[in-house]
Amino acid sequence: MSKDLDNLELTYKKIAEISCQIAQLVERELYTEIVTYVKKKEQLLKEAQVLVDRIKNTKEDASRLKELCLKINNQEKENIKKLSELRADIKKELSQTVKNKKLLSAYSSFEKKNGNILDYTQ
Repeated sequence: MSKDLDNLELTYKKIAEISCQIAQLVERELYTEIVTYVKKKEQLLKEAQVLVDRIKNTKEDASRLKELCLKINNQEKENIKKLSELRADIKKELSQTVKNKKLLSAYSSFEKKNGNILDYTQ
């Protein structure tokens, strides 16, 4: 076993943990904090790519990481699904808000006239 393979496994475990933390933030509706975790995950993915390239050059067997990669992949798919549903809900709500605003705007210039059909002053 090489040091690169061990480091890659450790990096993948960190990525898996961050993906789980992102899922928890989505569950708790703490969307602003997700950005920090995504940036950290991107950094880890860059590090992992360097390690993967090194391992490919040495033609070392990395099959033991397959299960961990599947775990990360499944978690990422679940996160994407949840965030896509959230985006669809926000888009729907925004559309409804825009419709309401247009309706209010259309009737805001409408003046209410006082008086009756029968005017006794004449």
